[in-house]
Amino acid sequence: MELDLHDDQNNADAAANIKMDTLLQLFPLGDFKFLRSKCIELAADDEAFENFVNEALTTNCVPSKDEGTADTDPAADDELVNTPEIAFNVEHFVEACPDPFDYFKNLQRNENHKTQVFEFLKDRFRDVKSSFLEHIVVEQGYNLIGASELLTEIPPHAFRLEPRQDLDVHLTPPLDPNFLKEVLLFDHRKEIETYIELLGEIKKKAVEEGEIFECECCFADDILPSDAILCTEAHIFCKDCVRRSTEVRIGNGLLTFPCLGSCAPDGIIPMESIKTVLDRTSYEKIVARIAEEEVRQADITGIEYCQRCEYAAIPDENIIIFKCPKCHFELCRLCNHESHIPRKCGESVADDIQKQSRKKNEEFLTTKVLRKCGGCKKSYVKESGCDKITCSCGTKNCYRCGASGIDYPHLDSCPGRIDPIPES
Repeated sequence: MELDLHDDQNNADAAANIKMDTLLQLFPLGDFKFLRSKCIELAADDEAFENFVNEALTTNCVPSKDEGTADTDPAADDELVNTPEIAFNVEHFVEACPDPFDYFKNLQRNENHKTQVFEFLKDRFRDVKSSFLEHIVVEQGYNLIGASELLTEIPPHAFRLEPRQDLDVHLTPPLDPNFLKEVLLFDHRKEIETYIELLGEIKKKAVEEGEIFECECCFADDILPSDAILCTEAHIFCKDCVRRSTEVRIGNGLLTFPCLGSCAPDGIIPMESIKTVLDRTSYEKIVARIAEEEVRQADITGIEYCQRCEYAAIPDENIIIFKCPKCHFELCRLCNHESHIPRKCGESVADDIQKQSRKKNEEFLTTKVLRKCGGCKKSYVKESGCDKITCSCGTKNCYRCGASGIDYPHLDSCPGRIDPIPES
């Protein structure tokens, strides 16, 4: 007789689930992990389970949630699976997203973002059933903060018997950028709320004491001194206006940042101020492009520039093809165009195409006149004469249809070659 261990396990789990529901109704304030361990221990012993319930009701031996001892490391429940450590700076975070709670409340999330929010909650709330988490997260429009607020009080029926394992959490790269920001908001909510309140108090105090400025571009009249940017002629602008202007000029390929007011082009926005409105990567790219332009204007003899990434170098004068070590673009120094080897300078791609077409046509025609001997398999071509070809191996072949072992009577009934040479 064979035993189905899988079925036995399923029956044990079902019995434990029923007993757990009973205990949660009888002891709603009892320690969840204590009750869960009892259900697993007594899953197959109804009599022992009944005795435990009677004893617990009479002696009050079930520890409360506050008295219960965790059987695992508490920090483990707060561990984010497969998520990299995200450096956090509350000032930079709020500067990039001044009202993060409103932003994520109204954000239209893509499918990838939604999936990652659900998997994140499965990780942070490992004792809660996936079906319950899914109901909450869909109801909140996949808003991580909104969903977590509803999970502060979890009904007894929503708990799992065993904590969710790492294999059941599928939070894998690539992680959506907005999701990563939302995780920062989730993890540092109190810190962000405190900082936003502090900014509000600072602005309120500045307004009362008259220490605010007006932007000369958008005319916002509540600019704090820390958020004001001055051009070299002392005109005042807010960071938002300078950021938008800078992004437009960068998009147009310009490397100068004139004043947004009437003093342009004499007044400019200093690079120190530009640095405060751009992310680090964008700023470093701009600085590199400015340096490249300065080198270009210096007109150094023998210098070559990569036409793809603007890398500059002074190669040996005998080198004809300059290969960029940065992006591997190859430049012909004779004609200042992309490497065209094996073509000569001035030879167009069309010339190459014409040569290739002619070669392909010749190869095609060759296959039409070539035949193979049915005996020795050597190729041959008929130059003139009769269509009965006698090979050097002695095999007699029909040149029309390719048949071997023929004689003259075959030629009278030969249908000819199936695939004749096209007239073109």
